[in-house]
Amino acid sequence: MAVLGCGAGGRQPASETSSIDPGSSGEEAITDPAGAGVPTWASDVAPLVYGRCTVCHRPGEVAPFALLTYDDVRRRSRQIVQVTSSRYMPPWQPEPGFGEFRDARNLTDEEVDLLRRWHEAGAPRGEAASEPEPPQFASGWQLGEPDLVVTMPESYTVGAELDEDVFRNFVVPLGLDQTRYVKAVEFRPDNRQLVHHAQILIDSEGNARELDEMDPEPGYSGMVGAGAPGGHFLGWTPGRQPSVLEEGMAFEVRPGHDLVFETHLLPTGKREELRCSVGLYFSDEKPRLEPASIHLASTTIDLPAGAHVVVQDSFEVPISVSVLGIYPHAHYLGKRIDVWAEPPGGERVWLLKIADWDFNWQDEYHYETPLRLGAGTTVHLEIVYDNSAENVRNPSSPPRRVTWGPRSTDEMGDVWIKVVPEEPNELERLERASFEKDLFLARAGYEFTLSLDPDDFEANNLLGLMELERGEIARAVELLARALEQRPAAWSVTLNVAGARLNSGDAEEAAALYRQALERRPAHAETHSNLAVALARTGDLRGALSHYATALELQPEDGQTRNNYGVLLMQMGAMDEAGVQLELAVDLAPEYLPAQKNLANLLARTGEVARAVTVLEQVVSAAPRDVEARQLLALGFANLGRTGDAIRQLEAVLELDPQNRQALDDLSLLRSSRSNGP
Repeated sequence: MAVLGCGAGGRQPASETSSIDPGSSGEEAITDPAGAGVPTWASDVAPLVYGRCTVCHRPGEVAPFALLTYDDVRRRSRQIVQVTSSRYMPPWQPEPGFGEFRDARNLTDEEVDLLRRWHEAGAPRGEAASEPEPPQFASGWQLGEPDLVVTMPESYTVGAELDEDVFRNFVVPLGLDQTRYVKAVEFRPDNRQLVHHAQILIDSEGNARELDEMDPEPGYSGMVGAGAPGGHFLGWTPGRQPSVLEEGMAFEVRPGHDLVFETHLLPTGKREELRCSVGLYFSDEKPRLEPASIHLASTTIDLPAGAHVVVQDSFEVPISVSVLGIYPHAHYLGKRIDVWAEPPGGERVWLLKIADWDFNWQDEYHYETPLRLGAGTTVHLEIVYDNSAENVRNPSSPPRRVTWGPRSTDEMGDVWIKVVPEEPNELERLERASFEKDLFLARAGYEFTLSLDPDDFEANNLLGLMELERGEIARAVELLARALEQRPAAWSVTLNVAGARLNSGDAEEAAALYRQALERRPAHAETHSNLAVALARTGDLRGALSHYATALELQPEDGQTRNNYGVLLMQMGAMDEAGVQLELAVDLAPEYLPAQKNLANLLARTGEVARAVTVLEQVVSAAPRDVEARQLLALGFANLGRTGDAIRQLEAVLELDPQNRQALDDLSLLRSSRSNGP
């Protein structure tokens, strides 16, 4: 019954000191001399309390009192009836009948009635000898000793004077020296009464570390800097079991990755210290299946004071998937959240319905049985917001205008749906569609933010990156330069501006910015690699070679950097060493086709034409629409005297690109030479 009686933010309720008597009603107990139909503690109530309540209502957990014994529960029987009858407890938001979830904490009507009847009967104990033993809980790691334990570098202090909940992110370096696959995660705060809930995120870019460095206290605020690994939800709430991932769905962590603990903390009225740890359990096998996340949201939320506002979003799922879980998110003004699916020509399928959203009890939910959504199914989200004075959870009195943003006093509206493709080879198609949607949502959100505040740092920085990806170089440089003006010491922004300068053709300025970034983080492999690109464009090939070598010392498994290193060596005439590097690049990143094409080019130039053709045939098999690979393969066939094969490749090129002048000329020449041959 987790955290019985906890109000907003999980604080100890007024009922502990108010006129509500937590014990018996004071009325004459209802008796049943025959004993027919009267529940007892031993037979009926103890199994229910031990199964739903004690996991949180025990020493060391977040609940303000224990429910371990008959006397514990008898003394609070009236309060238990009150909070369960109102559905305030247990904290479970999904409405019954709108999705069946594992580990549901809600009580059935029959269970609520049982607790009422027991209280009204005077809380009879029953046969003491038949009472079940209180549950025993492991004091250490519940899944056994982890393969790796990482802990916050320093404790965080929640002050005694705070009267508002604290939302804080803590960055914890993994310190890995090789890639590992995580099959289970266990979160352990050393002061559980401080932590209302937590999300465990991954930062692969160093953004969260930078935000932490810019904040004088441990961690940082906001909801940026990290993301969920793959399509997984890794959360913790009091009483929750460790996150054991579905069979074959471990996620990857690499050297340089950081964990980020996104926490909701509850001030207790006295100075408290918090330090959290996570245990990671590794798998020796690469994941066989990879989940994806479908994201529905509104990023242009604008809630006038006193208003009720409805926002909606939808997404057409391009492939058939199984839905494993769902994670809704809004802040204090969210009131109702509905999520449903509409198959083509079919009836509505409910994924989730929350009639009375409470930010303080957000959680993720995993389906008892995965739900199948066929290709072409449209998933819908609708959220109702209440920014009126009647909303008891409204943090502003009187109400004020609230817009989209990451702070808890801003507002958000999201749902993430965890799915796995029925056909694993279609994952890329789903991820591409999801990525394009996320870009649209993010771009709309940051444009909206800049319309309200043109100097917003995050919006300038992140929108600048999006414009860079879209090829809008001039605007990207403008936005990123504005962000750098606002935070000149921001390491990631320096890199972003350098990337924009490099794409705009200003390699000299890009190189200067990359050098500036390396002064702060000299062991960042990607920055060395990017500096190498900039130096090569300025003509400093030896400098570029040196930085590629450093990048590979730091991250030897990076196949793309090794490919670039090999290409540069080939340009400098070091063909033997170039061949070694390109062979390694293909071994490390067999899916990275440019490395295979570059290797084939080197082989052809060094006289190994037959082997070059073999490599190019593999490329064409993997990417049949790759025009460049087919043209190179045609040239290789021609050099081997296989004119017919060369012609067939050029004909395929022209089917893909009918205006390809080089292919037309080569095809004409080959046909002419064949007709004029002996």
